[in-house]
Amino acid sequence: GSKRELRKLNRIVHPYILKEIKNKIAKIKKSGFKGLVIVDAALIVPWGLQKKLDLLIVVASPAKTRLERLTAKVIFPAQARRIMASQLPVSKLKQEADIIVTNDGSLSCLKKKVKMIHHYLLAQSST
Repeated sequence: GSKRELRKLNRIVHPYILKEIKNKIAKIKKSGFKGLVIVDAALIVPWGLQKKLDLLIVVASPAKTRLERLTAKVIFPAQARRIMASQLPVSKLKQEADIIVTNDGSLSCLKKKVKMIHHYLLAQSST
């Protein structure tokens, strides 16, 4: 598909997705739920949604690692570079982040980092 078609699709789909995320957050808050609510969405910062969240965790990988992982999924390097170029720069995401998780190792290493953050956040939410 062309960039123009993708932009058209995004203009149709993104407002609906954003509205649904906001509605679900509002519903959870209204219910009195006291646990952690996690929103996993690549477009949190471009949408400005981080302003509605208590905390933004950014998982960032070095460009070389992202390129290697994309091309390992049978994506041609040129296409992988286009995908990466279309994304918000990692530096911008890091500026908005409250917590930055560097994902430059194995999946098990990432899981350990996430578990540590999860335990930290649970401890913070119970105080």
